[in-house]
Amino acid sequence: MDGAAETMGRMASFYAGYGPTYDFNGLDNWLDACALPSLGKSWNDLQSLPGSHRPRTTCGQEFKDLYETYQLDFDPDRFPNRADDQVGQYYPMLAVTGVLVGDGVTEWKRAMSVYLSAQPFSFRPSFDDVKFGYFGQTQDLDVIQARLNEMYPDKEHAKKFHKIGPTPWKNALAASISEPGLGNGYELNGRNLIGVGGWADPLRVYAANALHPLGKSIVLTSAGDINGFARACASTLGATDEQLDVLLALSTDDSEILQQLGAASAVWCANWELMNNDPDPLFDDGYGAPMATEDPYLLNMPQSYANTVPPFDDVLGCSAHSIS
Repeated sequence: MDGAAETMGRMASFYAGYGPTYDFNGLDNWLDACALPSLGKSWNDLQSLPGSHRPRTTCGQEFKDLYETYQLDFDPDRFPNRADDQVGQYYPMLAVTGVLVGDGVTEWKRAMSVYLSAQPFSFRPSFDDVKFGYFGQTQDLDVIQARLNEMYPDKEHAKKFHKIGPTPWKNALAASISEPGLGNGYELNGRNLIGVGGWADPLRVYAANALHPLGKSIVLTSAGDINGFARACASTLGATDEQLDVLLALSTDDSEILQQLGAASAVWCANWELMNNDPDPLFDDGYGAPMATEDPYLLNMPQSYANTVPPFDDVLGCSAHSIS
């Protein structure tokens, strides 16, 4: 997973303009030619627009040339890698992964020791020892924890909030994308925590609202029963059916997933089932997917999103109430 995080960091370094040979003039020319004409269009639409050397090039080809030249020139000894920056270093941001704490760490180490000795083993943690771990700047995490206790004192998601602390993006990415099935649990160095993947707290609305109570929380999610994977992970880690219903069910109004959808300023409802080995339909859907909101600012802001709709009544996964 470290290699994947490093690759993502190199991609992010391009967008951040890192490195001594970065082609700022080329990017300026590309933005001058392609930014405004592409407003409201998908990446597929953007590719065929005339580029800055019209009519000889397209926006897609020019961007490809800029990116590939940057990656060919990338020298790890001279180019900063965005993945080495701290989470939230320049702007309040958070990264999330599930963690085992306390007796859960002890149980994991016992089970791993037996497994590595090639003996039959069992792994039965208590779900009370499973927390939703947040990477970020210490001051931001302190604010979130204090406000969660004030704003959502009875919510299970808020009770499971756990401050991990500052870390480089490469560590957070490696932790979050290490989903069960792609990697086993892993020790977070020096923290007495076991990471168990980025399935935890899938919407994160409570944490976002706690960090910026006067801001706007926009949830990007998908229609359909998208919580099956998270439910399976939580069940493996000891969650009871009752705990699963409270945290993740889409079929009861008592579910905190539905309550978080209702607490968001807007719900952007894409369709992730369109992927099917071809990302283009997913991108096209995402760029034009309906965003449900009643927030006056989001509805009336300059250049507001074109496809805004009223809150969904009957879209499983995007409606803030159960659907029979």
